[in-house]
Amino acid sequence: MFAVGVGRTAVDLSIIGASGCTLYTNPLIIILLTTSATGTGSVKLTAPNDPTLVGVAFHTQYAFNDAAANNAGIVFTAGAENRVGR
Repeated sequence: MFAVGVGRTAVDLSIIGASGCTLYTNPLIIILLTTSATGTGSVKLTAPNDPTLVGVAFHTQYAFNDAAANNAGIVFTAGAENRVGR
């Protein structure tokens, strides 16, 4: 799962059984994806050709199935802040 949002948050996910995990983005878009045999995956995001968007921040975070990680069987990456470039 790949989540994209415009706000940063820090929600402790132990309440859903994902102990040790934190949700760092306020997800507006969630994209389900698969990974390769080596565990890699990618997502291509496009933005309109609008100069007013240059520099706008958005936040992203991945989540992966891992049955052994916790009761929820999910692990989350650290969130990332990204900016629209030229």
